[in-house]
Amino acid sequence: MYLSILYLLCFHCRQLSNLVKSEFDKVSEPCNNIIMTEQERIHCELTAHMFKAMAHPLRVFLLTRLATRPWCVCELAAEAEVEKSVASKHLSLLKEAGLVDAMRIGTQIRYSLTVPCILDLASCAERCVLTNRKKSLGIDPGRDEPHDADDGSGVPVTGRPL
Repeated sequence: MYLSILYLLCFHCRQLSNLVKSEFDKVSEPCNNIIMTEQERIHCELTAHMFKAMAHPLRVFLLTRLATRPWCVCELAAEAEVEKSVASKHLSLLKEAGLVDAMRIGTQIRYSLTVPCILDLASCAERCVLTNRKKSLGIDPGRDEPHDADDGSGVPVTGRPL
C-alpha cells in the first residue's frame, strides 16, 4: 500500500522520479536496458531511493528513536551526540524519502515516523547480515551467542574460542 501511495505521488510529481533517475543513471546504465513497465521502473526507483535514505547508521538510529514518539531536532541531536545541523540534514533526507514527517509547533519542528514498518525491514536486514557473517565465520547461524552466560561447564561463555 505504501508503495502504491508513493507511485501515485510520483505519477503526479515527476520531479522525484527524475531526481532518482538522474542519481542512478550513471551507476545503473547496464540495468537501464532491462525491459520493465513504467510502473515497475517507478516502483524499483522509489524502493532504491528509500533504501538509499536508510543507508547510514545515524539515519537508522534516528528512525528507531522516532518510533517511540515525535522528537524535535535538538532532542534527536543530543540523543545521537551530533551537531543539530548534522541531525537536521539526515532528517531532511529521511523526510524526502517519505519515511518521516515534520510538523511545526511554535518555533520547533517535530519529526515523527510515518512508516513504522520500516523498522521491521531494518530488523530483517540486520538478521540477514548477522546470519551471513556467522556463516562466513563457520558459526551455526541458528545458534544464538549468549553473553556472559554459563553453559553448565563452570566457564563463562564470553571469551571462549568458537
